[in-house]
Amino acid sequence: MPHMFNLSSPIGMRFKPVRYTIGARGEIRSDVRFVTPGGFAGWLSASGRVDASGVDEVTLAFDSFWVGRDGASPRDNPARAGAEGGGALGAMDALVNGLGNAGFLPSFARFPVRFFDEDAGVCVFQFPPLRSDVAAQRVSRTPSGTVF
Repeated sequence: MPHMFNLSSPIGMRFKPVRYTIGARGEIRSDVRFVTPGGFAGWLSASGRVDASGVDEVTLAFDSFWVGRDGASPRDNPARAGAEGGGALGAMDALVNGLGNAGFLPSFARFPVRFFDEDAGVCVFQFPPLRSDVAAQRVSRTPSGTVF
């Protein structure tokens, strides 16, 4: 994804894969595996909502952020697990969530949609801060959502 490469290359980070899971009611989850120049790896994750904000535009509103150890797949959202179990977030999870919410800029969360074909499972949207277009292809459909 060009926007990930452009944002990460000055600091030597690599981001791959980048996965978006979009639910039927507008819920979205983003999971990005990262590798630092020193070889430390893990997952950066966020969840929230994606909504149409115009005929050819969507708006993302992430409200939960977390990190996880490296592995074949990212960890579940600790905020959801804590709420379902009646517990609070641990100190590190609370810190990461707070930093993510403080750093999430709604002004950068509006994305013009250049192309969308639901049957083919393909979309192209613009990432305005870097003026780059991003293409996404459906990987799978599950009962809980579609993975791009």
